[in-house]
Amino acid sequence: MLTDPQTLLPTPMNVTTLTRSIPRHTSDAAFSSLNPDIVRVSAVKPGRHSHLISTDPLTAGNAFAALLERMGDNAPLSVQEKAYLPWMVALRKLIWDLGAWKMDIEHSLSPVGEVPRGICDLRIHGGPQRRGVIEVKVIARGIVEKPRGRDLSQVGSYARLIAGKSSFDQIFAAVAYVELETKCVRLFGVSSSRRLITTTLELLRAA
Repeated sequence: MLTDPQTLLPTPMNVTTLTRSIPRHTSDAAFSSLNPDIVRVSAVKPGRHSHLISTDPLTAGNAFAALLERMGDNAPLSVQEKAYLPWMVALRKLIWDLGAWKMDIEHSLSPVGEVPRGICDLRIHGGPQRRGVIEVKVIARGIVEKPRGRDLSQVGSYARLIAGKSSFDQIFAAVAYVELETKCVRLFGVSSSRRLITTTLELLRAA
């Protein structure tokens, strides 16, 4: 259980806090031999408001997350939101091209076994399986050539929660990297989450 240094009260455990407590080298090593069978890359053509994109990773990530929450909203976008829109359009197209027909945004998931509650970015209906999950990460600078271990443990946890009592093979999972500097969206995933989930559970038990 983590502690908030300002209040000295326990921070409620969730998927994000638990998976982030695992050392990066540990999670990277655990998933080193996991090879995604879903790999999609889409180039992004920035719009005329791209100069408003923040170079600060946290600010850019929060801005894109806020736009992600508005995917089902028909209200007009702000100029700031329009700056990130080309990446959002590319991400959505990658997901639809997988065969998805519906996305639940910021979906709350109840705890199962050793996996605490969590909120996944996107719960997917359709695609490589009838159900799936995609976690979205914003990369302000640089290229992500393969999925990071800490992100795989996070999406693996969500896949376990979504699976519930069903087979892990019936859930697909992916991490989408929104690369701002390289003007690209990269998606890495697995059609069956069995190995992803079992490796994640081993990490969580040792955390």
